[in-house]
Amino acid sequence: MTLGFSLSASVLGVDSNYGQKLDDLATANDLATSVHSATGLAVSPGLVLFGRGLYGYLAADDRSQVPWHSSGSFLLIAGAVLLLFLSKDFLPFEPLQKLLAAAEEGVMGLWGLLAYALSVPGLASIIKPTAQEALNVVGPWFFTAAAQASDYSAGGEYGGAAGLLAAFCGTIVYWVIWCVSNSINVLCLLAPSLAAPVLKGFRALLTGTILGLGAIHPLLGLLASIIVIVISIVLVRWSFKLTVWGLLFSFDLVFRRWRKPDPPSDAIWAFASGRAKKTLKIPKRTFGRLVLADDGLFFYYRRFLLFKTRVTVDGPYAIGHRLTAPTLAIPNGQGGYSQLFSFRLSLKGHEEFLKRALGASSIEEMGILKGTKKAWAWLRDLVSHKNPDLIPI
Repeated sequence: MTLGFSLSASVLGVDSNYGQKLDDLATANDLATSVHSATGLAVSPGLVLFGRGLYGYLAADDRSQVPWHSSGSFLLIAGAVLLLFLSKDFLPFEPLQKLLAAAEEGVMGLWGLLAYALSVPGLASIIKPTAQEALNVVGPWFFTAAAQASDYSAGGEYGGAAGLLAAFCGTIVYWVIWCVSNSINVLCLLAPSLAAPVLKGFRALLTGTILGLGAIHPLLGLLASIIVIVISIVLVRWSFKLTVWGLLFSFDLVFRRWRKPDPPSDAIWAFASGRAKKTLKIPKRTFGRLVLADDGLFFYYRRFLLFKTRVTVDGPYAIGHRLTAPTLAIPNGQGGYSQLFSFRLSLKGHEEFLKRALGASSIEEMGILKGTKKAWAWLRDLVSHKNPDLIPI
């Protein structure tokens, strides 16, 4: 990331003496501190934001002049929210746990925005010297360095452009890390309640490791941050799809969106399931629209968020009735149905509408609901003696 900043400054035309014109040349330790601090905020924005604010509040001589994240009102609200979401994982009533986990998914986005406002825009004040100057300052094994001007607005002809480029690239990296970290919250929605403390404990341990190594030496924190950045880039595609699903699911659950009237039938949003990857070559959890036209059913989505793609969905297919969101299912050749697409939770209870809107042949019971109804039918027939084959001899 920082290598790209440095090379970009060279492309913009920064001359070889540009580093000498800066009032304050940031050291390698300054850069390392900035990077590992922003990384820690992206991994656990709420926890780190509260910790930094509390430290600033306790260390301030005049607490009326502290920044917003160190104000008493913010600390009280943030502390109460963190305590609520920390204690929810130990509640005995699991449906309430899932409801609070859905609310936490939305709050995670708010934490991310607040932490972003605290950390990343400061990168606009980072001005990059040429690549050769960077090597001379930090050493060949660090690839680059940052020169920080005392006043961004007086950074010179190329200072503004390079600073904005640094802020832009830093914004991308920040949200990539946040997206991967947020996938832990989504997994807490899907996993059993006992798994939530383990997943969140791992994230807290990772955050403590990054900041702890940075406290020992800023370069150790930088190395840990680089590892996190590389892993996040590898996982960002999977995490982004999981985050989109989690945000929509949480919004529908918290606001009970399935109680609304039937949506318009010209376009119905859905997520591709594992079977869609095998039969239609659509990546799992791809978000798109199902549209019924005169010549068939089509799934529209944007590949890499840019290229509009249309895939034909061949029938026959049925609407799957599940305990949570309904699905679009196809026969699996074994007398049952396999999930092809999963609809939003807001469409729960609208199976008849989906059947008409998508031209499905029937509505089939699927998942836990199917097994529960079969077990209940078996027990009912056994008790009522309606089926002699079920009565043990």
